Amino acid sequence: MTSHVTTPHALGDDRAGTRSLLRRGGVSFLGGATAGALGLVLAVVVGRGYGPTGSGVFFSVVAVVMVLSNTVELGADTAFVWILPRLRADGRADQQRPAVRVGAGPVVVAAGATAVALWLAAAPLAALLGGGAETATGLRWGAVAVFTGTAATVAVAITRGLGALAPLVALQNVVLPSLRLAGVGLCVMAAAAVTAALAAWSLAWAGTAVAAAAATLVLLRRTPGAGPAEAGLRREFWGFAIPRAGAAVVEIALVWFDVILVTILLGPTEAGIYAVASRFVTAGALGENALRVALAPRFSALFAVADRGAAETLLRAAAPLMVALTWPVFLVAAVQAPALLEVFGPGFSSGSAALRVLCAAMLGVSLFGPVQAVLLMSGNTRRQLGNKTAALAAMVVLDLALVPSLGIVGAALGWAVALALDTGLAAGQLHRDQHVRIGLRSGLEAAALVSVGAGVVLGLIALVGPPGGAALLLSAVLVGLWTVALLLVPRSPIALTRQEATS
Repeated sequence: MTSHVTTPHALGDDRAGTRSLLRRGGVSFLGGATAGALGLVLAVVVGRGYGPTGSGVFFSVVAVVMVLSNTVELGADTAFVWILPRLRADGRADQQRPAVRVGAGPVVVAAGATAVALWLAAAPLAALLGGGAETATGLRWGAVAVFTGTAATVAVAITRGLGALAPLVALQNVVLPSLRLAGVGLCVMAAAAVTAALAAWSLAWAGTAVAAAAATLVLLRRTPGAGPAEAGLRREFWGFAIPRAGAAVVEIALVWFDVILVTILLGPTEAGIYAVASRFVTAGALGENALRVALAPRFSALFAVADRGAAETLLRAAAPLMVALTWPVFLVAAVQAPALLEVFGPGFSSGSAALRVLCAAMLGVSLFGPVQAVLLMSGNTRRQLGNKTAALAAMVVLDLALVPSLGIVGAALGWAVALALDTGLAAGQLHRDQHVRIGLRSGLEAAALVSVGAGVVLGLIALVGPPGGAALLLSAVLVGLWTVALLLVPRSPIALTRQEATS
């Protein structure tokens, strides 16, 4: 193995590198914003086209597919983002191609076997979900998405690990959601059954997978020539990936399993309402996702050379930016919840209380910055697995206890407690194990600034503004303008934090 030492300064303190990260964060945010917007439009199309009951069938199948596809990725998607920058950072760039071979093969086998199993088990699984032949057909189309979606996700992760952000932004954030929206929209226009919409949703993965694989091959050809895999490379890769696989399963279960539980406990109609509310929250978290995507390789490289001081600085600089990107969305959504849910069609506004609970949880979590990305890139996959398992267990217990009496509000409360537990554990472990302090001050200051302007705007609109959808639109525009001003005005604390990150 070639010996090479990279100084902490080379990775942690150069201004050009940090500016590049912020530019990547901006590109990632724009891509995430596009994906989020298209995802919300898709939810509107499904809601208006198929109503709460049809939406329940649609999103319960999507939930099953997402849980299975994230399971059979075996943690390799995150492992590629973790290991490829590390191989470059410590002078082992010639091991990048062998690392791809080590990681990709088992994933393809697992994805194919799981897709076949889902196809064969579609009927009994549909019965468990309270559905019939329609749900079973949808699950068979979902089997296609399990295989092609896994392939696309892992291929894009390889390109991220190799330093390219364009495939993620172009393919997963633009092409894939555009294909889904177009296909499902055509089905709704043609008054086709919800199974046709699920077929369109699933087949959108196929073209994305082909394009992602092509992009991966192009980038791999540009990497240094590779010899045989070093002894220990397989153990290094899967030693990270296997615990991450467990964490990824639990993580996606935290996002989707409550939808499945609501389907089983309350039926597809309530599940459709809850799915729409929770999907909005997922889309609203695109600021957090953008920062994770942009910063994850950087954190991996910093921990590779034990530059924890730079990692802490970067984390603290990211927290106010995360607040600025998320708080306006969730403040407006919480206040204007009925009008927002009415956009998805008649019958959805009954989910307003659940949406407000979900928004409150996201407001609190964003104060901590991208702590999950930092913990993961520090190599603590086993810690993260334990955290998310505890959070999932808490959510399931609370859902089973609260949903029968409180309905979907109980599901929202279970998810909120799980999210708070997961974030708190991650923050404590970073401080104790990695000596990286979270420091909530910068996030709280940013939250106070955003809240002052948003509170004035939302309060005035509630008193004298137009009702319904007009109030929602006006709130979003004015609160958005206030946040942009905080980001751009040179003397605002949020802008100063952003400037500090580039100095």
